Amino acid sequence: ESPTRFVVDPAFLLRQLQEAEERGEQLVGVIHSHPAPAQPSEEDLRFMEVNPVVWIIASSTTGEVRAYQLIGGLLREIRIVRA
Repeated sequence: ESPTRFVVDPAFLLRQLQEAEERGEQLVGVIHSHPAPAQPSEEDLRFMEVNPVVWIIASSTTGEVRAYQLIGGLLREIRIVRA
């Protein structure tokens, strides 16, 4: 296991999703950082298969921020527009 791997407690995530649904809200994205380029890891790709939302990844080394979504098995980069 990587010392930089992030894990979300499934019970916590389920509770948050249920509470959001009760408020009429929904999960639209996941954001996290990598100590490497702002690209999905193999583990990210596995999670993206079951969480088909936009994944925003920030590189803690370069400051680069990129967004991705796995659609129909294809990884697509989503353009980020800063206002």
